[in-house]
Amino acid sequence: MNTGTLAEGTIVGFGDPLLDITADVDLDFLKRFGLKQDDSILAGDSQRGLPKELCERYTPRFSSGGSTQNTLRVMQWILRQPRISTMVGAIGYDQYGRYLEQNARECGVDIRYHYVEQESTGTCCVLLSQNGIRRSLITTKGASARYSIQHLQRIWEPVVERARFFYVTCYFLSGNAEVVLEVAHHSHQRGKVLCLNLSASFLMALHREKICSILPYVDIVFGNDSELEAFIEAHYEPDQKLTREEAARFLSTFMAPPGSPRLAVITQAENTVLVAKGSKLDSYTVDEKVIDVDSPGTVDTNGAGDAFVGGFLASLIKSCSVEVCVKNGCMAALAIIHEVGCTTPDRSKVRFYSGTRDTEPRIPSITRRQISIS
Repeated sequence: MNTGTLAEGTIVGFGDPLLDITADVDLDFLKRFGLKQDDSILAGDSQRGLPKELCERYTPRFSSGGSTQNTLRVMQWILRQPRISTMVGAIGYDQYGRYLEQNARECGVDIRYHYVEQESTGTCCVLLSQNGIRRSLITTKGASARYSIQHLQRIWEPVVERARFFYVTCYFLSGNAEVVLEVAHHSHQRGKVLCLNLSASFLMALHREKICSILPYVDIVFGNDSELEAFIEAHYEPDQKLTREEAARFLSTFMAPPGSPRLAVITQAENTVLVAKGSKLDSYTVDEKVIDVDSPGTVDTNGAGDAFVGGFLASLIKSCSVEVCVKNGCMAALAIIHEVGCTTPDRSKVRFYSGTRDTEPRIPSITRRQISIS
């Protein structure tokens, strides 16, 4: 990446800070609590007692989590310059909250938490199966659901005004539409960049109106193939089928200002990354050999999507091309899946593309196929 120094607070992320509780489980455990592989849900009645039984039957690992905070920590790991990013969200006055705050600061993230009394910090149970290849996420939002517009107003001038980029998840949007719209209007009026992550398939229909309210202001939207499919089901004609490429193009143009399609970035696990903007669509493939880590094979896919966005945004705010953004996003994701949780490995073992020929790693790791859709 370009080596120029960035201003502190260049990008602000809004999200739900959560403590990840990760364990390897068998399929019977998933069935017992009504869970599916590769799914993400909010804890309900069927998941009562899950954390307690998880700790009794298995040996869980605890780590800093929450999609936005994961993404910002990965960004800071790549950039190696503190406080480029600022995390905004809500936590409780408890040991989990203190852990999240300490971990974020150690990673170089500037913290602007809203502290909620008499509410526990949110958690996410990460259940791994098939040797870590498949994961199920069960979130208890706790204090993270209690973020307030009053806190946003208090941090507006020192945080929102100075930022050039904003990153929001649909998880956060689902409970904080008023907050997100305030930021979206500011971003649009000031010519800044607003990025949105679809977050989870079930949110697409459940919070359809809230998502529609923010889309006209979104410049870049991230999602995976399952989330894209759910988005299409919620917003497209039910009797018509779209190819994956057509769906990405639809996401790029749906409720976007005329003549100004947004960038839609779609990951597909180990398959190609699709990047659509209007009628143009690029397909990127990355070679896993670009990662030099000691631990062989995949350990844990949890956080890979967050890491991809972290790598992408770390390049975007350095004014790199979309191709470089995708490439570094893939490299970040590949590094993370060799660790437990969204944990960053030794930075010296991962070489990121700079965007300049004289500093480009000699690893022909990415190929691009351009597709035009009329």
